[in-house]
Amino acid sequence: MEREYELLRGSFRMIKKSCFISSNIGKKYLVAITGICLSLFVLAHMLGNLLILVSPRAYNLYGHALVTSPVLYPAEIGLVLCFCFHIGLAIKLTFSNRRTRSSRYAVSATGSKATGLISRTMWVQGLLILAFMVLHLITFKYGNVYEVEYGGVVARDLHRLVVEVFASRGTSLGILCAYWLLAFIWVTVFRPPYKLLEYIIQDTSVY
Repeated sequence: MEREYELLRGSFRMIKKSCFISSNIGKKYLVAITGICLSLFVLAHMLGNLLILVSPRAYNLYGHALVTSPVLYPAEIGLVLCFCFHIGLAIKLTFSNRRTRSSRYAVSATGSKATGLISRTMWVQGLLILAFMVLHLITFKYGNVYEVEYGGVVARDLHRLVVEVFASRGTSLGILCAYWLLAFIWVTVFRPPYKLLEYIIQDTSVY
């Protein structure tokens, strides 16, 4: 019985090692996919916020439609899970790479194989984006509540809150810096299609 148990454990380990998702390359793909999902959410959120340039009414009714939508809580839970999954896998990959390579390379890569500054400081950017998200939620989701009525519909006056927040130069500068940081991350994530295909072929051949 014990021998059968050991054989079963050995078979499970072999299946796990041969599984693409459990490999480092598979985990990198999952980090990339979850990162793209989060980036698409930010992009959609940003496009919706552009309604503030249309009129206070359009912006406030847009916010009211979001908070009264039945899919709000499932979407928020999905975003939190995606965010935690993205961070957890990234941390796991970082420690796995450090264990595998105990010392640095004697010669740094150059040309197309060189790692860019954006890629090398991705963890710092992630921490800054996390801090921005926390402050963003505190400021807007759980900030001051003003109400306004449109045709019998009582909505939160988010337009007034945004105007108040952006009246501070420091806050405006911080938010603009966060948007620039997101733009730099997107430059790294959303590569030209032929480059992405090239990386997929290379990674698959190594695997």
